[in-house]
Amino acid sequence: GSVDGGGTTGVFDRLTGTDGCATGTATTSNIPGATSGTSGGTLTISAAGQSADIDITAPVVTTLTVTVVGDTTAGVYSVSPSSTGFSPPGQGSSPCSATVPPAGASNSCTYTFTQGAQVTLQRGFSPSNAGDPEPTPFAWSGDCAAGSGASTTVVMSGDAACTATWGAAAP
Repeated sequence: GSVDGGGTTGVFDRLTGTDGCATGTATTSNIPGATSGTSGGTLTISAAGQSADIDITAPVVTTLTVTVVGDTTAGVYSVSPSSTGFSPPGQGSSPCSATVPPAGASNSCTYTFTQGAQVTLQRGFSPSNAGDPEPTPFAWSGDCAAGSGASTTVVMSGDAACTATWGAAAP
């Protein structure tokens, strides 16, 4: 079917089977302008003398800010997020990276996920000079301070901020 697209109400047409039986309508109302965690509108389905309303709720979206702080060893320092929670296209798995030199270079990236999503952050280091070891120590801080090692996890119960720091600046 199709929706008229002209405002806050749309009607799907041609709700029939290939045999021409089972006719009905599906109507949307108050869809545009929904904000996070509020009513996204209503879908009403009517067929065979029956009608049902389905309330649509917009998901609650949270923001994760990731900051990467490199050391003095030349290379690319990165943090890659992964989650099964909703994230707009191109956001959920793009790494946040900082390139050294200059020493101590940093970069911050912002990602969005649905409330309650579990997000895993994985650190990475790619040296500019083959054979250079990954700088130590390393530390997670902010909402990921409890993490240790190459990865950490944060549950998006609200907005969160995590920092990955390599070398002498590590807390």
